Amino acid sequence: TSDPQIRSLMLYPAELRALGKRSVRRNRSKAQPHCSKNRHCYSHNMRLLISSLIVLILGGCAASGEYPSLARRTYEVAPTEPVAAPTPAPVPPDAALDNRVATIVGRATAGVAGFDAAAESARAAVISAGSASPGSEPWILAQLAITRAEKLLAPAAEALADLDAEKRALLISGALSGRESVEAAIAEISALEQRQRERIQALGASISR
Repeated sequence: TSDPQIRSLMLYPAELRALGKRSVRRNRSKAQPHCSKNRHCYSHNMRLLISSLIVLILGGCAASGEYPSLARRTYEVAPTEPVAAPTPAPVPPDAALDNRVATIVGRATAGVAGFDAAAESARAAVISAGSASPGSEPWILAQLAITRAEKLLAPAAEALADLDAEKRALLISGALSGRESVEAAIAEISALEQRQRERIQALGASISR
């Protein structure tokens, strides 16, 4: 009934549902204020929009294109003075090698006098043989004289062999000292030996075969 004194204070289900709907609507209105009536919400939205536009503009500017190098230009680098090459230290002389080379050259030159004497004797024998026929006594004497002079080529040939051995030893060891003296001695004795051989060949060509 509608009598408040007789009606029970217990709420019926229909009344409970009505109270629940009113409570939910009230909470939603508190949690989600209307931005159109709120000045702070409008300012906040505008700031978000402006920030988004700035990000898009900056991203488009940096998307492509070449950037200037940050390396130093040529005119920005201070010129440097050229560094002079170090002067090589002088090679100390090898006294022992120089003594050996001098001894070898001395043996070769010591035989020059004997060779010259033998060559002159052979030339005289060739002149005496003249046009003697091969196998005759004058022809045989001339041939023997040429052979004696040819044997005296040995000192120069032996000196060249010894000098070549000294050169090979220097190349193997890598030593620099003494190379110039060895090369000069080889050139000197080679020229001497060549002159002597040419003289013997000329005597042999003079005698008839």
